[in-house]
Amino acid sequence: MIRRTKGSALERVSWEVAMTFFMEKFNQAWAQGHENLACYNSGQLTLEEFYTLAKLWRGGLQSSNIDGRTRLCTATSATGLMSNFGADGPVASYADVDVDEADLLCLYGHNVAEAQTVLWERMLYAKACNGARIIVVDPRRSPTVRQGADLHLQVKLGTNVALMNGLIHLLIRNARVDMAFVAAHTVGFDKLKEVVSEYPPA
Repeated sequence: MIRRTKGSALERVSWEVAMTFFMEKFNQAWAQGHENLACYNSGQLTLEEFYTLAKLWRGGLQSSNIDGRTRLCTATSATGLMSNFGADGPVASYADVDVDEADLLCLYGHNVAEAQTVLWERMLYAKACNGARIIVVDPRRSPTVRQGADLHLQVKLGTNVALMNGLIHLLIRNARVDMAFVAAHTVGFDKLKEVVSEYPPA
């Protein structure tokens, strides 16, 4: 689908028409100056593909505007995971969402049904076998919401952290935190408590 002018409706077209339209727009942008082009690449490329894309973009198209998910997303995620959990990979395993473990699964902006189909099947299996409930927090009505959510919290964009802080606020206020576990296995709880004190349900 293409949008011929800014603000117009999307129009369903053939692949050939779409590619011709794309090339026309690309060439128009390039004719206005090489720095008018920008490339945002995937984190799923191989080392050789990264190298080739960089050479094509910087050398062939003569644009320095190239960036990618690995710096803007992965690097920040890895830094946050390292500082909070001491490891830069996922902090949970598939066993954590297995049929014998999961009673409640909370997904924040994570469209598992499309992004991680095998994991999603395990979640649905947990739901079918032991009555696990699935809560999805997402502004979108995604396939995950449509296929398996028991509760869809359709929050406003950018408010998921406020929601999590509010939930932690309630857990602390209602003495639902295992303080012995916190003392033995965590750091920074007092700072967390201070931050979430500003997030009552109201």
